[in-house]
Amino acid sequence: IDLLKEYNEKTSARVEKLENQIDQYEDALGTYLVKLSERDLSVKDSRILSVLLHCIGDFERISDHAVNLKESAQEMQEKGLQMSFEGNSEIMFLRRAVTDLVNLTVQALRNNEKELAKEIEPLEEVIDDLSDELKRRHVIRLKEGRCTIEMGFVLTDMTTSLERIADHCSNIGVSILESSEEKRVLRTAVEGLCPRERLIVELRYGLGGGGEKTQKEVADLMGISQSYISRLEKRIMLRLRREISRQLCG
Repeated sequence: IDLLKEYNEKTSARVEKLENQIDQYEDALGTYLVKLSERDLSVKDSRILSVLLHCIGDFERISDHAVNLKESAQEMQEKGLQMSFEGNSEIMFLRRAVTDLVNLTVQALRNNEKELAKEIEPLEEVIDDLSDELKRRHVIRLKEGRCTIEMGFVLTDMTTSLERIADHCSNIGVSILESSEEKRVLRTAVEGLCPRERLIVELRYGLGGGGEKTQKEVADLMGISQSYISRLEKRIMLRLRREISRQLCG
C-alpha cells in the first residue's frame, strides 16, 4: 500500500517476495490444519482451528491484492502517469483507511477480541462508500478535462484492490465473531452438565476463569484416577459436541 504514496523498486520487489512467501505459508498451514482437524481435539481447539482455516485464505487473497496495487503503482511509474492533486489526496485517504482496517483486523484476530471484531464490518462499509465517492469525483474531473481516461483505468484498479482487501478483512471479522458465538453456545452446553462433569470441563479447559489443567492435575484435585478422568472426558466431550452442533445448526 505504501507504493501508492511513493514508488520504488526495492519495496516493489519486497512485495513480490512476501506474496510468494504467503502463498507457501498458506499452503503449508492449510495442509497442517486439515490434518490436525482429523485428531480428537477439544472444543476450544476445534474452535480455534476453524477460525484459522477460514482466515488463512483471506490473508492469502489480501497479499494477492497487494501485488495488484504494486502493479498499478508500477504502471504509473513506467508510463509517467500523474494523478491530479485531488485524486492523489483521495486515494491517499482511502489508503490510510484500508491500512487502519488491516491493522485492526490483525489485532482482533491475534488477541481474539470480539469487541474489536465488531468494528471491522462498519469500517468496511465506510471504505465501500469512500471508494464509490472517489470514483464519482473522478468522473467529474474526467468530464472537466482535469484527468485522463488512462489514469482513470489505473485509479479504478487501485480502488477495486483496496475494496477487496477491506472485504477480506470483513470475512476475518465475521470468523472471529462466529467463534465467539460458538463459545457462548459452549458455555450454555456446559451449564447443562451435572456438577461433577461441569467441574471437569471447567478445570480442563479453563472455562471458570483459571488456566487449563492436565488430566493428571484434574484427577489429583478431584481425588480420582487419571484413567477415569480420561474416560469421563471422552464421554462428556462427545455429548458436548452433539449439543453444540444441535444448537448451532438449529
